[in-house]
Amino acid sequence: FNYRTTNDPPNTLTMGSSMGGLISLYAGYSRATFGKIGVMSSAIWGASNFLASLDTEARRDLRIYTDWGTAESSANILEYWYSNFTMYDALLKQGYSLNRDLMHVVGIGAVHNEAAWAARLPAALRFLLSPWDEPNELARELFPPQLRIESAAPGAPASFEGGWLNGDRLHLERSGDLMMTNWPVAMVVGPETSPWARRTLVDSNAPVADRQFWRLRRMR
Repeated sequence: FNYRTTNDPPNTLTMGSSMGGLISLYAGYSRATFGKIGVMSSAIWGASNFLASLDTEARRDLRIYTDWGTAESSANILEYWYSNFTMYDALLKQGYSLNRDLMHVVGIGAVHNEAAWAARLPAALRFLLSPWDEPNELARELFPPQLRIESAAPGAPASFEGGWLNGDRLHLERSGDLMMTNWPVAMVVGPETSPWARRTLVDSNAPVADRQFWRLRRMR
């Protein structure tokens, strides 16, 4: 079978458990291929050099899910917990925001096996593959972006207020001639990252003229 795919980092995910979790984390930091990584019950205690390097690494443009259980191992549970909390603390130190681009889950009583990972998988995928990442085409059709002009004295900055949806990329265009086919772009907005947001645009470069016209155009 052949399927059409989008292969940019925001649409590319790697995820694994145990040693696979460690490899997923390493792949996310060593390659620009992935934008989302799932780290389940990571065996990061077996990669002390990589663990130490996380403390000095710069934050990547990643969304990261991490988890482990409280009954993962009876032999080296202290080492296991220490190494995973060290990883988690390093991610926070880098600047990841909890429940925004970093999720951390502890499975109470969960052991190191496939059943435990399967139980936590749905929540992990909901976080990594959030429906808010997808454009809401119906909402765009019913609630197109609107502009409300606040001030437009000749030569003064023109201020507009409007609301737009997640993923919107917009051009604020300005012209002194309504009949012009290609209006000059006064400002580029987006892409919007919030589910819905109200933004204020200020066109401070409008020429001194008796009249100016503005329009907002969504870019694909």
